[in-house]
Amino acid sequence: MINNTTDLQISPNASGASVDNLRQIAAGDDISVFNLGVGPSADAMREGSIDAFFFTAIAPIDSEHYAFLIEPVQTVTVYAQLVMSVDMDEQIVYDIVRAIIENRDTIIEGHRVGTYIGAEHAVEYVSAPLHPGAIRFFHGIDVLD
Repeated sequence: MINNTTDLQISPNASGASVDNLRQIAAGDDISVFNLGVGPSADAMREGSIDAFFFTAIAPIDSEHYAFLIEPVQTVTVYAQLVMSVDMDEQIVYDIVRAIIENRDTIIEGHRVGTYIGAEHAVEYVSAPLHPGAIRFFHGIDVLD
């Protein structure tokens, strides 16, 4: 369980999945959820007015995920990454990463693209330096050397 999340603020990208998931999180904790966009979210993190944000990217969608696709296509997709300030408590980040990885099956129940969520994928496709809490988690499960 994640503790000490008082006043944690997270800015989701406009993805319906990330907005819905964060609304569920916010219902149980004192977390503010709002949409700033990627650039303003990065600025807000630097200023310290938010603690973390999600963003999306362009990525291939395999034809196995949607019956109407004959072959993979490049599209704007929910290629989500959770970005947190390096100043965020290491244990909170560790607990968040652990919760995401250990509850992968529940995420897949919500959307089959959750099959892309996994420890190996998380460290291979990261576009920002890993937080010390994430590094500790991934070392602990032997995904990072």
